[in-house]
Amino acid sequence: MSRLFTFMLSKLRSLFRLEPISHAWWEHLIFRLAIAYLLIDNVLGMRLNYDWVYPFFQIAKDGPKYFSLPAPSGIGLIWPGIVNLSDPAVFGTVRICFYAAALLYICGLFAPLALVYMLLVECCMGSLLASQGAIGHSRQTMALGLLGITMASYVCLFPGKRGGWRNLWRWSGGAQDLAMNWGRQMIVSAYAVSAVTKEIKSEGFWFTKSEGFTLAVAKAQEEATIKGVVEISRSAQEFLVWMASHPGVSVLMLLGAWLLEFSAPLMLLNRRMALFMGILLWIFHGINGWFMGLGFPLNRALLLVLFINIPWWIYAAFKPGSASPAPS
Repeated sequence: MSRLFTFMLSKLRSLFRLEPISHAWWEHLIFRLAIAYLLIDNVLGMRLNYDWVYPFFQIAKDGPKYFSLPAPSGIGLIWPGIVNLSDPAVFGTVRICFYAAALLYICGLFAPLALVYMLLVECCMGSLLASQGAIGHSRQTMALGLLGITMASYVCLFPGKRGGWRNLWRWSGGAQDLAMNWGRQMIVSAYAVSAVTKEIKSEGFWFTKSEGFTLAVAKAQEEATIKGVVEISRSAQEFLVWMASHPGVSVLMLLGAWLLEFSAPLMLLNRRMALFMGILLWIFHGINGWFMGLGFPLNRALLLVLFINIPWWIYAAFKPGSASPAPS
């Protein structure tokens, strides 16, 4: 019994051990390919249902169709000219340049310039959509992750002679590792801030809002059905009816979701925690998609690429001379 307890304790300690994550060259190539694909599909596609699974060659060639800013938001507050992206000629030029920037980023050439251009276009397109009066945060995670990657890319251009950024660079395993780590930090911060904001806005009573949660789910299901964005299954509708008569279930769901968001920074500790928490959050978004039509597929894609990282675990499992996956 004592051996079993010791074994479980050692495994638990390894799960929470801080281990800076470094990546092989082929991991960085996979990261760049995936991020470029998601950016091309999300930024240039402008599909309101954010269905990232379709290949990017199905993107509409004419671009967005928003010629005014009814409710300016984001960049739209300081630059109304973002409506020019709805001009087919302007959008065509932006699209060609975006493809070129994505290709440069994939190849690792002039990455800082390519990243800042893609980040600017991503923010402009997101602001254009949000300025139509329906502010959402489905694009937020992509923008924040890209911001972290871009900032790290510029920091590494000026590492200094000693101390400061150079120590940070070396500790992180190099420029590319620093970029991926900063991108991950920005993504997990979005989850943590979301959890803290819920508690602040509810004045500490977030977990007791079970009745309001049930009404919010019902509204989300109704809106998704009316707009035709996603089809809510009959099982999800029946579960909502059952949940309305069992308030305790709502409390448990709110508590579980809040704990997942609040503990998201644990994914930065090591690969094992990134895998464990990444899978939990991936399932969490999947349940939301089934239940409320809010699946956040872009978040799920980023979790798969940057945190769960299936290719590395396959490599670690079959690496010659290794009986079990290495820690990082």
